[in-house]
Amino acid sequence: QRINRVTDTLEPEENFTHVADVVSAVLASVSGENLISPVEFNRLVGEYLAKHFPNDRGILKSAFERGVPVFTPAFVDSEIGNDVFTENLAREQDGRRRIVMDLERDSRLLINMMCAANKLGIISIGGGVPRNNMQNGAPLIEIANERLGAEIFRPTMYASGCRIAPDPMWIGHLSGCTYSENASWRKMEPEGRFSEVHADATLVLPFLAANLFNRQN
Repeated sequence: QRINRVTDTLEPEENFTHVADVVSAVLASVSGENLISPVEFNRLVGEYLAKHFPNDRGILKSAFERGVPVFTPAFVDSEIGNDVFTENLAREQDGRRRIVMDLERDSRLLINMMCAANKLGIISIGGGVPRNNMQNGAPLIEIANERLGAEIFRPTMYASGCRIAPDPMWIGHLSGCTYSENASWRKMEPEGRFSEVHADATLVLPFLAANLFNRQN
């Protein structure tokens, strides 16, 4: 039927073809002369969407228009990571410059954003690498300061948060890790305000989004 499942969502295959066409166009615009990061690549995608599809909705398009960085911590474990890999194979065959991703650049950006904020809050939808990457900023700051023997970065932790995930903690994987457990890693302030919503995000998130839209209006 040419229908693909992505977690609990079904997508017609022509949607993936459309995404591949957009990504191919963006990749072709990258010269390879300078290092780029996933955040910068996502910004290029958002810019392309804003230019060629001004009347359509899209997360990367909206993020570009509002200057919001979009991190992809598991970049190589993604369809776009596959696209970059095959694009580089083609460039090697043609004798062109490869596209080189600098993942540490995004880690520095995340830390700088955390250190510049007066107070930190987080909303986690599900678990895995994306969630942990955002939480990893606090221990990364601590590790860097300790190993370099100076306070290079301002120590900081999340003061509030909301986690939406159906996974229970006793399974043992990251998706079920509670915010109270995260406090033991000094990712969360022990006296912070946190909520745990044990539910499918597709059921809960629309209500949270609707509430925000109503407040804005």
